[in-house]
Amino acid sequence: MKKVTVILLILLFMLFIAGCDTAKIEVGVENGVVYFNRGTLTPTILLKGETDTKVEDELFFGKLVSAIEGKTTVNSNCGCQPLYRVGIGEYTFALHTHGITVFSPMGKNVKGKNILAVDCTYEELSELFVILACVPSTTEVPDYPGLPDVSEEPTKGVEIYCFQKDGEWKCGGTEGTNRIKTDLEIRALQTVTIPEMRRIIEQKGLTDCFIVLVVDLSGDVVEYSFDEDLRSLFSLQLGRVEQ
Repeated sequence: MKKVTVILLILLFMLFIAGCDTAKIEVGVENGVVYFNRGTLTPTILLKGETDTKVEDELFFGKLVSAIEGKTTVNSNCGCQPLYRVGIGEYTFALHTHGITVFSPMGKNVKGKNILAVDCTYEELSELFVILACVPSTTEVPDYPGLPDVSEEPTKGVEIYCFQKDGEWKCGGTEGTNRIKTDLEIRALQTVTIPEMRRIIEQKGLTDCFIVLVVDLSGDVVEYSFDEDLRSLFSLQLGRVEQ
């Protein structure tokens, strides 16, 4: 009887341990191809920011795995800034406009160093970005006098300029005109983050009134990007379903 009791206790303990591991993940590379091991439960997913926010969408994890698993790794030192950082367990997934970089968990490889990167299609990224853009923000909506309210009937719409600044993607907005803005006007725009601009646009009722322009402010002259996929990705972040 005692032996039976001991065996049952051991089995219960093993089931408990196994149950604790069902939400864990392991991401790595074998022969240049990414593997993504996961348990039977969806792990906790956190959108990284000033305050980490839980991603409640049940489809996000599956879409993230599909965008990474089985792909050939690429050079991870792209030099550009991600739009989002997502934490799962000890891993951080940095979502760029062209692909995803995975940072190693603590205690493996070198702490904080990326361990792999993959290129992703516009379709793969847009599905992930739409979900993350809808994660509720805890920050207040900034006052933005540079953009009109929809009740003011901006006949030329509004222009949202997206650019990299201080190691992060930022943006600024202004009312549309029939002319190209000068470099000085673009550089003088009030700068906010992408999520902040989304909330400003929603608050002012401008979701159907804006166009996105991606610019590079690093040089002496403002340069425009003509990458339509890139513009569409930013439009999705700002609340536009179709460009």
